[in-house]
Amino acid sequence: MTVKELAAKDRGLQSVEVEDQKSFEKIARKYGIDYAPYKAKGQDKFLVFFKTPDSGAMEAAFSEYTNKQLKKAERPSVLRALAQIRGMIRTPVKDKTRKKVPER
Repeated sequence: MTVKELAAKDRGLQSVEVEDQKSFEKIARKYGIDYAPYKAKGQDKFLVFFKTPDSGAMEAAFSEYTNKQLKKAERPSVLRALAQIRGMIRTPVKDKTRKKVPER
């Protein structure tokens, strides 16, 4: 649905800024929200224009979306951990061999 179609449909058009469009789409479909994504030029963020007949559904959808984004931010990065392990492997290991020297 385009922004024009959504605006012509009814009053009460609202917008919110979203970073991950795909995760928002799943949640919006789940709660039955009519939405139209619009990518701002020169930015990685999307403006999502939406309408919903029920304000409770809208609040539930946005609370679920924000919880999902917060959990995603808190998860440790596997790629970063692998990079640290690679760095540890590349560092030279100390020579741990024992040299036998005769004592007198």
